[in-house]
Amino acid sequence: MKKILGIVVLGLLWCSVSYAKTLGIDKTVDHYLSKEGYSLHSTDIVQSGVYIYHLIKGGSPDPDIITCAYTLKDNNTICFAP
Repeated sequence: MKKILGIVVLGLLWCSVSYAKTLGIDKTVDHYLSKEGYSLHSTDIVQSGVYIYHLIKGGSPDPDIITCAYTLKDNNTICFAP
């Protein structure tokens, strides 16, 4: 039962990420904040050493939102746009 639940959860997570546009790994969160005009909306810690940043630019009715994941161990950032 645990295996089936794990497969379903991972499948749902994979499906939601598959529709996101990858912005690459060559830019950091600081780049989006200082050079592209985004502001920090929220942060999350997924697990030890993995940080998620939600950035927003513009206002209502159609803000531009991106999500960046930073891995402390690899010093690597990858960003996605919906």
